[in-house]
Amino acid sequence: MSFLHTWLLFTLVRAADPPCSLRGPPNPPQLSRDGDVMIGGIFSFHNSWDQATHTFTSGPQQPKCKRTIPSDYYQSRALAKLVSHFGWTWVGALCSDNDYGNNGMNTFITAAKEEGVCIEFSEAFFRTDPRENILRILEIIKGSSSKVIVAFVSYSDMEVLLKEMALQNITGLQWIGSESWISDMNIATTEWQHILRGSMGFAIPKAKIYGLGEFLTKLNSSSEVELYKELWETIFECKLATEENAGMKEICKGNETLSEVQNQYTDVSELQIANSVYKAVYAVAYALDKTYNCSKRESGQESVTVCINTTHNRQPWQVLSELKKLHFSTTTNEEVYFDENGDPAAKYDLLNWQQSKDGKITFVKVGFYDASLQAHLQISFNNISIIWANNNRQAEESVCRRLGTALLPELTKEGDFNIGGIFNFRTGQDGQTFTFQSLPAQAKCKATIPSDYYQSRALAQLVKYFGWTWVGAISNKYDYGVNGIATFIIAAQEEGVCIEYWETFTSTDSASSLAKVVHVIKQSTAKVVMAFMSHVEIKVLLDLLYQQNITGLQWIGSDAWITDNTLTESLGYTALIGSLGFTVPRAQIPGLDLFLQEVNPSRFPNSIFLKEFWESVFNCSLTPRAGLRTCNGSEQFKNVKTFFTDVSDLRFTNNVYKAVYAVAHALHKLLSCEENKGPFPNATCAKPSNIQQWQVCGSLHNTSHSEA
Repeated sequence: MSFLHTWLLFTLVRAADPPCSLRGPPNPPQLSRDGDVMIGGIFSFHNSWDQATHTFTSGPQQPKCKRTIPSDYYQSRALAKLVSHFGWTWVGALCSDNDYGNNGMNTFITAAKEEGVCIEFSEAFFRTDPRENILRILEIIKGSSSKVIVAFVSYSDMEVLLKEMALQNITGLQWIGSESWISDMNIATTEWQHILRGSMGFAIPKAKIYGLGEFLTKLNSSSEVELYKELWETIFECKLATEENAGMKEICKGNETLSEVQNQYTDVSELQIANSVYKAVYAVAYALDKTYNCSKRESGQESVTVCINTTHNRQPWQVLSELKKLHFSTTTNEEVYFDENGDPAAKYDLLNWQQSKDGKITFVKVGFYDASLQAHLQISFNNISIIWANNNRQAEESVCRRLGTALLPELTKEGDFNIGGIFNFRTGQDGQTFTFQSLPAQAKCKATIPSDYYQSRALAQLVKYFGWTWVGAISNKYDYGVNGIATFIIAAQEEGVCIEYWETFTSTDSASSLAKVVHVIKQSTAKVVMAFMSHVEIKVLLDLLYQQNITGLQWIGSDAWITDNTLTESLGYTALIGSLGFTVPRAQIPGLDLFLQEVNPSRFPNSIFLKEFWESVFNCSLTPRAGLRTCNGSEQFKNVKTFFTDVSDLRFTNNVYKAVYAVAHALHKLLSCEENKGPFPNATCAKPSNIQQWQVCGSLHNTSHSEA
């Protein structure tokens, strides 16, 4: 119907060049030749800037398009804001494989990234594609985890896709549509409503054109315009009388009247496109009026306007100049003006596909978008309830995949305590009842090394800091890797980072399992890989990546391997150059080096560990043994350089040191307790000869001390 209205308004207008189109990256639109000017998608003319010099110095720099329909650039950005508004951070994307679809989708993806939205897949198709391509896309949709699909697709391409979806009964998806199909009644049929019910998207706002209905119905058969004659004969299914067909049946009687006809031509309830043409006509009319009635600019300005007094000397660039300054209101109080890119203020109705009482789909306006407002005010909603996919009253969740469950580490049994990763003991709570009321609520771990929960969250913030919103994730299959990477994924989602894959393995996995992990890394599009594992697994992986020459990845490492110097022994260690990760800070323990140098088996005669260690370092035996030199115990560590005597990197040793002191302070507090002032029930103290583990844990809870 919009086409009929548009065509009848402009049967005498012929465009010299094609309408504006976006070519390449989504930027404010350009025409194909310098000097082309397009008004409202209807009027086009060419001015050879390169063949003439004008006193209007800014002529060549003017936007070449003046639109009364906003550029799709703004629609794409509006769709990204809409998706973000509903918290959908993991979506699929489809587009028509032409300029309309590809440029619109490119802009959407760029804007979506800015909003923290990730794209699981992006596929383009055209209605004339082989059926195999459409079926391939359907397999991608069925295999995806995203529940929201943004379709920047023309209505004719959408029909082809829907036919195949109906055959496979693919439903339950939340569709977000571009204006080409979201308000098209040919798509909103009962045939597709089980697939598209709940769809949402932006459309050009409805409008009224006062007097248009009356004008259209006044058309009569006496018009000399050929198109009008064809229209008359089509509507009334007759032929206008001519000398050639005077004897034919079904000749129009001449008393037909359009005022009694209800069809697309007489329906003026949907004037989105026609109204844009209407505004374009008035814009050109106002601009021409200005050029015919102009006056010289006030003195002191940089350039001089050349006034036009005859129809033989008007130039397109002068009309364009007036259009740039234009600002008027229509009879319905709609403001018309153009920004620096030649676009009107981008305003759209937000439509929602809802089922009416008669079972048909209706387009319900549930909101509005106005790009001229501040960012947080651009999308607004009215009080009409939104219907979602599957006719639900609640929106689908579609977020970055949550894989696994991240929990703070737990020990294996109720009542277990672990101090600094070194001291562990059991309270034996099962079978015993304590009057110490707060015991069950006490934390079971006292850690001098921060929980990996915090490391995982720090790594997610690191990834976000560098703008990496699309990453891969790998871990070992142990609690360290699984819990660590699961926490990372949840924290990454909060930061707007999406995970393309998560693979787990151990160093003893089968060759086929390891090959699968390598294949996933090789085929992925993510160039950043988060690896939460020990140095053992990363070594195995590096060797496999080296064999297939897989390089160029940015590795983010957990503390278990990020500072491990032994990784240089791996064939593919160069692939890790540039890796980033967090680790426990270095520290110094005053006097430790001197203490270690004075260690001697004679000081700890019952230490089997020290005996074995001593014999290993000095390659001897403390007891006579065939084939080995006998140690006398007087050997000096200060003359030996080993990892034992190296105190330059005391990251984890320092945590053990702090754990020892923590337990010592806790015991000291228990032993220093004053009677009737104790921390336990009835102000009692622990018995020095029978200190219980739960009492040590309670004392640790209140212990605070500083290192030397």
